[in-house]
Amino acid sequence: MEKSKLMDNFTDKLYILTERDEDYIKALHNHTLDGLELTEDRSEANIVLASPPLIKDSLEDFPKLEWLQSAYAGIDALTKDGLRRDYQLTNVRGIFGQQIAEYVLGYCISHYRHFALYSKQQKKKSWTPYQYQSLNEKTMVVLGCGSIGSFLALKASQMGMTVIGINSTGIPKKGLPL
Repeated sequence: MEKSKLMDNFTDKLYILTERDEDYIKALHNHTLDGLELTEDRSEANIVLASPPLIKDSLEDFPKLEWLQSAYAGIDALTKDGLRRDYQLTNVRGIFGQQIAEYVLGYCISHYRHFALYSKQQKKKSWTPYQYQSLNEKTMVVLGCGSIGSFLALKASQMGMTVIGINSTGIPKKGLPL
């Protein structure tokens, strides 16, 4: 057997199916990953990096699929009845806490400091100040106390907010400011 064919037996083939394929491909090309090559042929891919909503209806196009890495924290779209489950499914849980906390707290600050109103005034070249409120001593209810909700709860409490966490078990995680 030809050496290149023999070595091919040890090469994983990665297919990317996300909203940001080009970003992932560029990132992969910037690294040397022995034993991994990109493929555009779904039938030969044994590893897939995908957004769950984009791949859920085409799982059968990947007959060699062994591992599906979700580009999202949420994987509900891939756990529906009737979908194949003969592969390892992993997600990116635990990496979005900072970004989501910044988004939520930024929105809260914008709301209580009237940023949208001031932006409209600025466009009209007028200025009427309004009394603003601090987040300190406000109450935030967090629905879901997983990694994202827990991170948000911690950051909100560090800003002086009272945080109430609601999760499906009714039992808050230890060590959280809930």
